Amino acid sequence: MLTKYDITLSFPLGAKFYNNINTLIYKKLMEFIHHLTCINKGGKCKDCPLQDKCQYYHLTGENFSFYPGIIIENSPFTKRLLRQNDELQLVIYLIGECNVSSGYINLFFEEYLNHHIAGSFFLIKQLEYSQIKLSKIKRNTLSFSSLFEKDSFKSVYNNMMIYYRNNYGMDLSILEDDYEMLNTIESSLEPIKFKTRYIKPKGIICQSIIISEEIEDIIFYTGLGRYNYMGGGRIEN
Repeated sequence: MLTKYDITLSFPLGAKFYNNINTLIYKKLMEFIHHLTCINKGGKCKDCPLQDKCQYYHLTGENFSFYPGIIIENSPFTKRLLRQNDELQLVIYLIGECNVSSGYINLFFEEYLNHHIAGSFFLIKQLEYSQIKLSKIKRNTLSFSSLFEKDSFKSVYNNMMIYYRNNYGMDLSILEDDYEMLNTIESSLEPIKFKTRYIKPKGIICQSIIISEEIEDIIFYTGLGRYNYMGGGRIEN
């Protein structure tokens, strides 16, 4: 099961963002969860002896080493100038058993931000969640609009499905065969500095791939690959 949060923020006075606002919100959300859950604030996340008991470590895919269980829809073309009463639409996904942490999302928007983001005042017009029932689908051709890690498509796909199965309780299948990626180009995403790690995503954008097997439709929501939590691996409709 996939939990989807639909969030609408209204800016009565307008707003001007100098950086990607979706990335900033995700970064602040992770900092908030770290503040609430870290039980060894004096230590470093990468070698903390309490990793197995840490919600932050779990929700961030082992400190962003793998696949975080919280994802925000993102795009490099996110609007940065909002006029008076303009709205910002956000979508956040919780993977599988990570939905037990949904309270953090509500608390973050309703209390922690105190109606301000990047110095701009906002009102919450919508903060609702729904459950998405996932399934396998047949899709002969895929085209990606943002990067995933540079590896075979089978490895990129299967590694994510296996991690979601083992760590978030998802029932997902893997590919039996590998498929040739056509028209690939090297790309990068805007770096992001979390409280516990600096991430500078680099990889490839696959503009075309032909697949004969059924695939899990979760990737049409979350994107595919190690950087999907910050807008990587997005599939063009």
